[in-house]
Amino acid sequence: MSFEYDLGTLALEFSPDGEPSRGRLTILNTDVGDDQTFGARVDLDSVKSVSSFVMEAQALFPEAFPEDDLTLRRAMNELGIRVADDARVREAKAEEGEAAEENAGVDTEEAEKLIADEGVLERYVEDMAQVHNVYGDRAEMKLVALGALSARLEPPSIDKPAGTNVILIGESGRGKNYIADSVSSGLPEAFVYKFESASAKSFYYQADADPERFKHTWVYPNEAEATDHLVETLRPLLSKGSASHKTVDTPSEGPSTFRELGIVGPITVTIPTTRNKLDGQFQTRMLITELEDFEGRVPEHSAQVSN
Repeated sequence: MSFEYDLGTLALEFSPDGEPSRGRLTILNTDVGDDQTFGARVDLDSVKSVSSFVMEAQALFPEAFPEDDLTLRRAMNELGIRVADDARVREAKAEEGEAAEENAGVDTEEAEKLIADEGVLERYVEDMAQVHNVYGDRAEMKLVALGALSARLEPPSIDKPAGTNVILIGESGRGKNYIADSVSSGLPEAFVYKFESASAKSFYYQADADPERFKHTWVYPNEAEATDHLVETLRPLLSKGSASHKTVDTPSEGPSTFRELGIVGPITVTIPTTRNKLDGQFQTRMLITELEDFEGRVPEHSAQVSN
């Protein structure tokens, strides 16, 4: 498949060949004409590769791609974001398909019975702690698990999510991510959305490709910095269970068209971080708990690792 992207008078077409970010990119300035089209292989994830591509295009066709104009660099950056987002969507769909195959033989009656028995939260947390050799931290694991699973609750009324969002604070190396990873490992992959970084509108592009992607989903970034560009997206999702973004599509032919992108939740968020303050309005939607140290933790954790 290929990706087409327009910015101003620039038209770009990218055809991956193997890795999602690597392939042949063709660009032209529609104001100048097809006779000054430039094409070459490029890695959109590599600053060096992108810079080389831009400099070569400017050297060969200075009229079409002036050196003092940053439009080409911006267009390649935004194209790279879209290509990366599309790759993540495809990977998530493939994982969901694999998970569906794995769950095809599940005895639903037996599963319902296990969930209905009293103490299901304690059993789940203890099982995950045993699997991952977690010493202590059971209260924090329960809180993270409750936050994660509360994303599955139906809202009591329109625009009123029932889920709980958690900020897990602790010193570097304390085990914040290990606790969240342990909790997530026993959940169906479709329940959880993990990520390490994201652009400001990446959730909208993924929801546009898969409208069900964030419905009743636990969003788990590996650190607070991963959400810095997503605050404006996450705030309405946590407050009312949905978010929308108005944009304009500029096709290679025809007039620009208005379009509204939407995300359907509800979601819950758990953020492990060393920071004690995030965006003020965002933080008011979260429960904050500190992962404190306790006597004997280091030797007992070391013993678990040794075992």
